[in-house]
Amino acid sequence: MRPQHMHRFTTTLFISLVLLVWGCSENTLTFQVRFPEVSGLKKHDLVYFGKNEIGQVAKVLYTEQGDFLVEVVIAPEFKHTATENSKFYIGHAPVKELKMAVIVEQEHPGGVVLKNGSVVQGSARDGYFAEMLSDLQQKAGAAQKEWNKTLQELKKSLDTSAGQLDRQLGATLDELSAQFNAFADELGKVPDRQEVKRLEESLKQFADEFQKAQKGIQDQLRNEIIPQFRMELELLRKQLKKEGREEELKELDKQVQELDTV
Repeated sequence: MRPQHMHRFTTTLFISLVLLVWGCSENTLTFQVRFPEVSGLKKHDLVYFGKNEIGQVAKVLYTEQGDFLVEVVIAPEFKHTATENSKFYIGHAPVKELKMAVIVEQEHPGGVVLKNGSVVQGSARDGYFAEMLSDLQQKAGAAQKEWNKTLQELKKSLDTSAGQLDRQLGATLDELSAQFNAFADELGKVPDRQEVKRLEESLKQFADEFQKAQKGIQDQLRNEIIPQFRMELELLRKQLKKEGREEELKELDKQVQELDTV
């Protein structure tokens, strides 16, 4: 193991052991930070002050108000970093960029250390969520155009060939198209569970109609439409990940996978 990797591993292990040993005592500092979204942050992710690992996420709770309470535990020797003047936001870990973390910053050193059980308001890192949303909007816009183009070309191709798109199958495709387009138009709003369930039902109906279609039509759908399904689901996954809800796509992933084996 490289020296720098050994150092990071040792530091992480030390923090974990400290939290394990002192977790139930009054020496650690435990409090909650309220965030509108968590961007995939989960239990056991780390808390950073600069590049120092100072604590760990103990819980991520979704509230009735539609936001999140993130409970963090700070190691005793780093309690001074969490004060009434500190800012807390969610971002990529400074050391492990593929991981999410709670980042602690102090504009002015010092200040009154937070009390155990406090609830503080989290901040959005300047430009972070705006940049993420802008990138997602660009990808969604491109996917939406590609989806609509592919669907129209498929219908046109079938109209001018021996194949004929069943009316019910066409209606189901139009319904799926409308749902995906709605998700793309409302990227600032994460789809609720009912909307995901409706998408499941529409895709199930499509699968039923797909099985009844002629082999030539099945092949065209498999080659042209199903790849678009996958692209749209990946965009939806990124939206749901903001609330740690990507597991809700398991059934949809399974349905799309089964279409390849029909």
